[in-house]
Amino acid sequence: MLCIEQEVVVTTPSHIVNVIGILRRTILQMHTLRLTSVEREKKTQKVYAFITSEPFRQQLAKIGETAAKLGALDVDEQQEHQRVWKKRGQLVVSLNDAHAKIESEIGAIIED
Repeated sequence: MLCIEQEVVVTTPSHIVNVIGILRRTILQMHTLRLTSVEREKKTQKVYAFITSEPFRQQLAKIGETAAKLGALDVDEQQEHQRVWKKRGQLVVSLNDAHAKIESEIGAIIED
């Protein structure tokens, strides 16, 4: 999921967007604070220590698991919508058939 190779953060494609987003926001926030190079280096080391820690990996895994569950829920919801729409379509056809039969019967009575 996430590892460090030669001081480079390596992660899976499914996590890369989250990791890059976190790093980007960190860089922007440090720039906004106008830190000295010494302060920036200290904070960079602390951020690096955090993103290589087990708590970070656990939270990243939780993000991945939750995203997968959301995706599955979306699929289930879409399938349920398809089922409801199919049933609704069948009911509309049945409704139209009943109306047509009534109109046909009344038409036959009037024309007789």
